[in-house]
Amino acid sequence: MAIAARKGGPLHRRSGQLFAASMGFAAATACIFALQLGEIATAVSGLTALYGIGMGILTVRRRTGLLRALSWILAALAALLSLFAVGSLVMGLVQGAGAGSPGAFVPFALGLAVLGMLYGALALGDWQFLRQGAVARTRRLRRHAVRFALAATEIVRAPLITFAPPVFGEATFPAYFFGPLILIPFIAYFALPGWLRHEEAPPRWVRPDRDAAA
Repeated sequence: MAIAARKGGPLHRRSGQLFAASMGFAAATACIFALQLGEIATAVSGLTALYGIGMGILTVRRRTGLLRALSWILAALAALLSLFAVGSLVMGLVQGAGAGSPGAFVPFALGLAVLGMLYGALALGDWQFLRQGAVARTRRLRRHAVRFALAATEIVRAPLITFAPPVFGEATFPAYFFGPLILIPFIAYFALPGWLRHEEAPPRWVRPDRDAAA
């Protein structure tokens, strides 16, 4: 509903708030249960969803006081997730080489490399965004759409990480582990207002100037 509603209108805000709250609850509970079960990959997916939800909301709000501090915390979380993905990649390659079967880890190595770059790009973008004083509204809307698309994708991906291997077997696990990431650009595209997707002039109800975000 938030995607279909007119962006910036009452229906968009209310449905978006409900959507964010439900995703946040699902991501938080997924993190708790995953850590209790020792499912680190699922916990990371839940943390990524929480990052996307939080940064997606904060991106379109004025960054003052506590909200600015929370934005920096979320940016640091993205950087930590990037380091975790890279560290998992290195450890997997070392363990695979030690076991004499490094080829079996290749699908995961490629996926972890992509995740490391994705988290790193998000952290770098957050750092650049937060250091700027005023940011154009169109750029903030794009960031908002991408972060919520990431969160929605992780909500889909987290249960697959846990339940796909027992059902479909370990051989197909990389497809379920990394495949949903393809949804990010599609969700982000349709989450944007039509005028912004087509690079048209914004309607009169959208302020075309730069919003104060210091």
